[in-house]
Amino acid sequence: MPIATENVFPRAEDCKRRIAELEGERASELARVEAVKAAEKQGLLDQFAKPPGVSDEERLRRAASIIKRAVESGLTSVEVGRFPVQLCTDRARAINQQEKGW
Repeated sequence: MPIATENVFPRAEDCKRRIAELEGERASELARVEAVKAAEKQGLLDQFAKPPGVSDEERLRRAASIIKRAVESGLTSVEVGRFPVQLCTDRARAINQQEKGW
């Protein structure tokens, strides 16, 4: 007595449909995650675009403190500030490119 394979194995159309559904779900999840990341990034950029609420004197005091700690640790270089390239009006074009007018 032969086995009825149509009831054992899924049909090719059903397999293709399920794969398409799974790919759609993955794409939707990826798009959602990317949207969340973009919103977080935009929030940070908005925050950086506003004044920090710290006086120039306080910023200089903090930078001096960082430099002094680096010297005491024997370091010859230290990063005292960092900001996103999107905040630069020239998209942070390097000064050492020796472009005319720079």
